[in-house]
Amino acid sequence: KLAKMVPVVRGKPTPLKDMLTEHPEFKKTYYTNEEAKQVVDLAKRLEGINKTFGMHAAGVVISDVPLEELVPLQKNNDGTVITQFYMEDLAYVGLVKMDFLGLRNLTMIDRACKIIKQTRGVEIDIEKIPIDDPAVYQTISNGDLAGIFQLETSSGMRQVARDLKPSNIEDISALIALYRPGPLDSGMIDKFVDCKHGKTQITYLTPLLEPILKDTYGQIVYQEQVMQIAQQLAGYTLGQADLLRRAMGKKKPEEMLKQTEMFVSGCAKNGVKLEVAKKLFEQLVQFAEYCFNKSHSQAYAAVTYQTAYLKTHYPVEYMTSLLSSVSGDQDKLQGYIAECQAMGIDILPPDVNVSGADFTADGGSIRFGLSAVRNVGEAAIKEIVSVRERDGKYHTLQDFINRIDHRTVNKRCLEALVKCGACCTMDVTRKTALLNLDKLVDSAGRRQAEQSSGQISLFSMSSGGSAPMVTIELAGDGSEYSEAEMQTMEHELLGFYVTSHPLQRVANRLRLLTTHALKEIREASDGTTVILGGLATSIDKRLTKKNKLLCIVQLEDLASRAEVVIYSELLDKLAPDVLTPQALLLIKGKVKKGDEGEVSVLASSVRRVADASLVEIFLTNQQQFADLHRLKDILNCYKGEDPVLLHFPQDASSKLILVGSQFWVDGKSGLAGAIKGNLWPDANVRINPVRV
Repeated sequence: KLAKMVPVVRGKPTPLKDMLTEHPEFKKTYYTNEEAKQVVDLAKRLEGINKTFGMHAAGVVISDVPLEELVPLQKNNDGTVITQFYMEDLAYVGLVKMDFLGLRNLTMIDRACKIIKQTRGVEIDIEKIPIDDPAVYQTISNGDLAGIFQLETSSGMRQVARDLKPSNIEDISALIALYRPGPLDSGMIDKFVDCKHGKTQITYLTPLLEPILKDTYGQIVYQEQVMQIAQQLAGYTLGQADLLRRAMGKKKPEEMLKQTEMFVSGCAKNGVKLEVAKKLFEQLVQFAEYCFNKSHSQAYAAVTYQTAYLKTHYPVEYMTSLLSSVSGDQDKLQGYIAECQAMGIDILPPDVNVSGADFTADGGSIRFGLSAVRNVGEAAIKEIVSVRERDGKYHTLQDFINRIDHRTVNKRCLEALVKCGACCTMDVTRKTALLNLDKLVDSAGRRQAEQSSGQISLFSMSSGGSAPMVTIELAGDGSEYSEAEMQTMEHELLGFYVTSHPLQRVANRLRLLTTHALKEIREASDGTTVILGGLATSIDKRLTKKNKLLCIVQLEDLASRAEVVIYSELLDKLAPDVLTPQALLLIKGKVKKGDEGEVSVLASSVRRVADASLVEIFLTNQQQFADLHRLKDILNCYKGEDPVLLHFPQDASSKLILVGSQFWVDGKSGLAGAIKGNLWPDANVRINPVRV
């Protein structure tokens, strides 16, 4: 009740001392309610104390004397020493603050170059690659931006890249600078694209602007251009031009009036007409709000080009490095694995004869690293790799188990390696390996124990060496687990389906049954209605504070995953066999975005993919345009979640169109009969159940 009384101005509540003097109702409650008085008294003691502290991501303070002599310091949670002063206050005590931005991408580029040298014997100096490679610009123009620095942010960026079709490093720099809310909302980026491709004529208020704005097709894109115009047309010094740039950003009326007079008079001295100078100043004020720092976007453009170059010419090595760089982020990892598969690069299970800790380039494929395997620790990986590098590859499963140290690579670790497929290249199936694992481990364990205790067998005494290796006959018929069983084991131990995915057999139809892929819901607006499809990898039912049942489903497709929330009202209506682990589901709901960027979907309906249908309507040349309006009315009478495909005749082949989701239908509701009875008696309508 007290909190509701406190007005909030610009995100900050009114101080309590002011509330007690200026707000009669609050004051009355304070003096008449003992509990309220206790709460307010405690709040007064807490008010103004820092709730927490933060550390700037890239800020470094520089001083010529020890910092503790100038400002109070403290240790961050990770032991980092930070100042207790706010970053903007540091300037007032004479300290210099510099931002040193560290980019994971630079490490990734360096790793990719090392992999290329290792696998192809080609040494690349990334700073000396040609910056006019047409193939690289074609990659960007095609919108193949996954894994490309700064350009992979969203579907909107991909579309702008396709529209712009960058042809030089300046275009990439401008693309980075312009793809922000201000330029997008003002139409700057559309005009930039049109000017580049000659759809809009490039014009200059005065010829003096052409050398400054030529690279950006007549558009003012950068802060540096604002400063150059002030210097070269109005005679500003560099310092004065920077002050002008700052003034335009703050838009203080008295300062702007002063700058207008100075700019116009300066232009007049250089022969620029009065009306042109005034109009140019107005443009500068308009564009200054959106202008970007060119030195920043140019530096980023260079890194963007380098990543695009490596992806274009060395895709396996680059994607190997990229996957290793995001190995701790399952969502990104899954998206990049899907990108690899779309590029024709196979993703293989780890292999004790090839894999290191991270992802490994293996010919034209990429193998999972051993660190991705659950229950396989860092020490075990070092042991497996060092023994392999020292004594050569492992020839058989028994050879592998005999050679590694069982104190480091224990039975649990070996079982995980076998199940995820890391031993499959040693001519043994997972099923056979697991069936014989105990026997092989016991035999190797006895041998290692004898060697460590210094026991010498009769064989070794007579031969002067160690005991000969006894090959153990493997039990079993050599058969393998089913595809579904191997999928389950891989997902359990790697977190991904590697050899095959349960969704692959319905992937093409799933694109027709859904309105959004799972990765697209992060870009959707809050409250957007979506139809999603995927595999239910986990189903968690719990009780809410109101003692109602709530279900959270982790849904996964080939490229991403999403959280779906199902409330009790819907849960009560669902059949027991719908929400089961590993079920292929279609879920309709609304996107819900949290305050901290988390995204989920609140479900309004849930059904199995196997219960869906594709409704195909084949049109003939006899149908008129008016018939489509009548068809729309019929579809509206049979609303549902089954997609409708229209086949339009077009010479020898038909043209296929998927109608908007607002016209999807219930395929089991008698739609075919309605179309034949009310529209076309000889209509060809097919209701095709989705088979999984």
